[in-house]
Amino acid sequence: MSTPISRLKSWTVWGPIAVALLVIFIAAAFNLGGVYVMQGLPAWQTWRTHTYWYFFAWRMGLYSIALLGWLKYRARLLKLEPGANPGWRRAEIAVVLALVFMELSRAHTQLGG
Repeated sequence: MSTPISRLKSWTVWGPIAVALLVIFIAAAFNLGGVYVMQGLPAWQTWRTHTYWYFFAWRMGLYSIALLGWLKYRARLLKLEPGANPGWRRAEIAVVLALVFMELSRAHTQLGG
């Protein structure tokens, strides 16, 4: 049985955190680079409005990949520790609702609502 300290040192704890931080870093770099290339925030925002549906499709692809990764990760964890974290279902629903509301908010803003 692993101790809490040894679990903190394992990849299963830090892997998802590292992936999330990498995604945030890439998104920030993309936005800052876009503002720089477009020579200003107004031009960048206009370009983003015109390319909304392309990026929507891109985000749906990323969400699908993340979902498949989570399902595999969760199945592996449940195999190792069958009774672990019974609150996962609520967390999964919260994440899905947060993504849906974020996309609805973005669509409302981008499509002139």
